[in-house]
Amino acid sequence: MSKYKDLISEAQIHIADNEIAKVERILIRETGAEELRFSWWKYEGEKPMFIPRPLDLPEEQWVELFYEAVKNKVVTQKFIKGMIKVLAKGLE
Repeated sequence: MSKYKDLISEAQIHIADNEIAKVERILIRETGAEELRFSWWKYEGEKPMFIPRPLDLPEEQWVELFYEAVKNKVVTQKFIKGMIKVLAKGLE
């Protein structure tokens, strides 16, 4: 259990044989702010271990992780609507 945050919701995908990528909606205890955290984990036996390095993914896996985040309600409707606007502008 972390001392600085509480987990609200999470989504994950397998990115290699023993690796997963996660996106989590977390509540920062000190400020009460909700934030998104992206992370990379490797399985050591049956338990995943956090890897304190950047999460690098090909675009296809970012799309897959985003899909899981929407499905698991990690991102809000407001966020989704904002992303739709960004994507629509990028297609102009």
